[in-house]
Amino acid sequence: MKTKKTIEKCPGGLMIIPLMLGALVNTIDKAHLSFVQKGLKSLGARPVVKLSCPAESPAWTVTSERERSIRAALQNRDIPDKEITGTIESLYAMQATVNAQTNVALQQSFADMRIGLVTKYRELAVPLGVTRTEQYEFLKIGGFTTALVLGPGALCLIGLFLVCAGAQMNLRVGGRALKKGLIITSSKFLVALVMGVLFGLFCDPFAGFLGLSVLAVVAAMENSNGGLYVALTSEYGNHSDVGAIAVLSLNDGPLFTLIILWFLGAAGILQGTFPFIAFLAVLLPILLGMLLGNLDEDIRTFLKPGEKMLIPFFAFALGTLMNFSVFLNMDVLAGGLALGLATTLLTGGFGALMLKVFREKSVIAGVAEGSTAGNATATPAAVAVAATAAFYAGKMPAEMYEQYLAVVKTATAQVSISTLSTCIFCPIAVMLWDRRQKRRGIDGRLDEEEQTT
Repeated sequence: MKTKKTIEKCPGGLMIIPLMLGALVNTIDKAHLSFVQKGLKSLGARPVVKLSCPAESPAWTVTSERERSIRAALQNRDIPDKEITGTIESLYAMQATVNAQTNVALQQSFADMRIGLVTKYRELAVPLGVTRTEQYEFLKIGGFTTALVLGPGALCLIGLFLVCAGAQMNLRVGGRALKKGLIITSSKFLVALVMGVLFGLFCDPFAGFLGLSVLAVVAAMENSNGGLYVALTSEYGNHSDVGAIAVLSLNDGPLFTLIILWFLGAAGILQGTFPFIAFLAVLLPILLGMLLGNLDEDIRTFLKPGEKMLIPFFAFALGTLMNFSVFLNMDVLAGGLALGLATTLLTGGFGALMLKVFREKSVIAGVAEGSTAGNATATPAAVAVAATAAFYAGKMPAEMYEQYLAVVKTATAQVSISTLSTCIFCPIAVMLWDRRQKRRGIDGRLDEEEQTT
């Protein structure tokens, strides 16, 4: 059974299909189906404890009866009287503040405070009005399974991927290929930057037109599908078009996306910015790979399989952080399709225009760059890591940091849809442009010196 070849028939399939599989597994896991619960329990799996309580202050108030219950529960644990008194006084103080201001955020903080106490002292669940439930989830059975797919597992795999991808960035590139690569990379960056600025100025940066965020727009437009580019230029372009991929590889990963988001923050379009350490944290794996790959061709060859091999693994891990309900949201679906179409038209069109400005007769390479990379799906998660560094460095307000974290799942889904749609839109654009060039006597397959016009 030729499973791998079947998956690779879809450009970006090594990224998209494992991502969807991970989302499917997570969706089933979060459904807490009874037969799955019973099966995991019979195997001795540890339950996932979920705590919940109403945020509204009228639903729970501190009373003398509750105070006695709290004291009794804590005294049974031999907690010092000073700690018990401090806990109760904190509850009274927070309750008084909530009652005085009737602030929704404060009400939620009060609920979170009670949940935090139950996390520390299980016996306080009833007197604090917290509901404690136990459920079983396959992805949280512990050990290497959980470490591989959830949270830090995905980030570790993405870091390894960046090292392998960086090793393939060959600094020894031919003159014309270097020229085309720099022109196309710069044009794609400028389009993503301008769209980020416009989106930040005229839309809600985190839930704007069709539910798109600045993060999704920039990540999709800045990262291009290298495999699709090589396939298209190999068929419709010439040697220098194909060779430009060495430079175009620079836009792989989250680096340029972070630079654009940093600029938006520095310009005051977004609140907060990313400190240098956030860039360094993302850039170091890429620089390490570039250094190793350019020092020794054997190392580049050794790391080359990792550039593709790791994609399905971190894609599956990212998918386990998503739920299919995200893809069923019409804003996500419509936003992703609109993003894919805009990526092909704007980045591909502007790339072709810039090649024409620099006196290139065939501009197929520019049009072929109008796609979203499969690995761009990992960019929102990488940006969230950088936002965490910025928040703890005091460079980003808490509200902005929370918005970055909240938009990761939606942005990942929208970028995934953009990746799939550009696999259709971009080849169509290249074929149409190739016909247009031929009517004008320009054959994109011939090198510049071989053109007759």
